[in-house]
Amino acid sequence: MGEPAGSDLVVGEWSWAPVEEIVAWARFWAGASWPMTEGVAIDLGVEHLGWSVDEQGEAVAPWPLNGRDLSLSRAYGAKDCHGFSFEVTDVMGSPHEQLDVEAQRLWQAFLRDRFTLLVRALTPELGEPTRLRESFQGRSMVTARWDLPDGGIRWDVTQSHQSVSAYLSSPATAAMERRSGN
Repeated sequence: MGEPAGSDLVVGEWSWAPVEEIVAWARFWAGASWPMTEGVAIDLGVEHLGWSVDEQGEAVAPWPLNGRDLSLSRAYGAKDCHGFSFEVTDVMGSPHEQLDVEAQRLWQAFLRDRFTLLVRALTPELGEPTRLRESFQGRSMVTARWDLPDGGIRWDVTQSHQSVSAYLSSPATAAMERRSGN
């Protein structure tokens, strides 16, 4: 089946996670038995999704990106995993300082393209997302958000000026976020 074709602008020096693998991750975590501890989440990721564990015991995504860590979260002192985040594309800290004008244009086109392809691929799996536009430190971000029914997970894909990232919130955390208006 292969990855959906993108624009000609995404051919370049930047790397991204395969869309079909991220869709498989979303499917896997949507069907997982929650709650779970961070240790169980890491074990499941290693066993089923190609994760590895570095020498510090941190989860690492399988793709050749410059930001490969998976960031798992839990409340201080708690054992249950609240969710995790990971990069979908390479990360560029300050594109406006690191790239000339033409390269900045290509970088932004690359990010838009990866975001669009991922949202299109996730929609048949998770349903229509809610789209959010936010501003953070003077920079615009766009998020596609899926709140799965029946107390399921929340899956966000966000495009910023630095990267495209994905965020998963456990069912309990997603419910808390919804109650607080987020």
